[in-house]
Amino acid sequence: MADVIAVIGAAGAAGREVLQVLAARGTGVERVRALETEVQRGDALTYGDDHEVPLVKLADFDFAGVAIAIFAGLPAIARVHGPRAAAAGAVVVDMTGAYRSIDGVPQALVPVNPRALRAWSRHRAVACPPAAAVAIAMALKPLHALVPVTALSATVLQSVSGAGKAAMDELFDQTKDIFIGNRRDPEQFPKQIAFNVIGAEADDAATGRTREEHEIAGAIGALLGPAIAARIITAQVPVFIGDSIALSVTFEREIDPAAAWAALHDDRDLAVTAPVPGGEADQDAATTPVEIVGEAPVYVSRLLSDRSDARTLDLWIVADNLHRGQALTAVEIAETLLRDHLTPRLGTTPEA
Repeated sequence: MADVIAVIGAAGAAGREVLQVLAARGTGVERVRALETEVQRGDALTYGDDHEVPLVKLADFDFAGVAIAIFAGLPAIARVHGPRAAAAGAVVVDMTGAYRSIDGVPQALVPVNPRALRAWSRHRAVACPPAAAVAIAMALKPLHALVPVTALSATVLQSVSGAGKAAMDELFDQTKDIFIGNRRDPEQFPKQIAFNVIGAEADDAATGRTREEHEIAGAIGALLGPAIAARIITAQVPVFIGDSIALSVTFEREIDPAAAWAALHDDRDLAVTAPVPGGEADQDAATTPVEIVGEAPVYVSRLLSDRSDARTLDLWIVADNLHRGQALTAVEIAETLLRDHLTPRLGTTPEA
């Protein structure tokens, strides 16, 4: 079957979300393969409301006949098995970050830069951007079309789901333990995450930034244009799902806040709850992560002008990092590749 989609790391938080997105968007269960590194006989995962998909051991799986291999697990797994999938004729859609640094592998976000997918064939791979870059790029797309963006600064408050199911379990267990007076050493995070905020520890001594912060900035350049100077700072917060981002954006020239609001409001991939600039304040406008779990749009709930600089706007945006940032991004890439770039049964470009 030429349009089979394999999901690697299917039992993790991101992999399970990919399966549910595929089911919700009408991909038949017979077209899906769910793979994991460790599998017990009879293991299966829920697929939509009425089906299950059996788990298959990754090491034993033959990728022949698979069109798309979505890697949702660990980067190390993608580095080992991604080339194996590509050699068998599949196109790798990498959610893990393993392929982002490979020269010639495009980073793509279908609502923002779908043309990047044309470069899939060089390595038979496409890299998904980090979830925070997805939210930022989607919020900036209509503004960048209105007046070009030259620079941005973002503070990203990251939920624990971005670090996987074990991180979510640690937040749950720590919260419960604190209430009953128990203490346990953190394993998934460097410090206690429950009732706490953890600033990222620098990987780059020269800049003081983390690798992830550099990756988010680089992805924004890949999605919107390399001329944008992006400064990113991240912190881990005790939220299960949903990233919140304070974003300050500088434009090439003065931008009218009302026109900016209208451009955001007209974008079908955004949900704007921020009041019209200069209009009546709305106390219910500030969207929280709890309210947007499972939602596809990026929510823009504050839009502020800067009295000191007419070229600057500040935004508060919230997005489901697991659903919108990771799973839906990967599935949109897979669907677009199958529809526009791959010839059925051959796995080649239509022009080839």
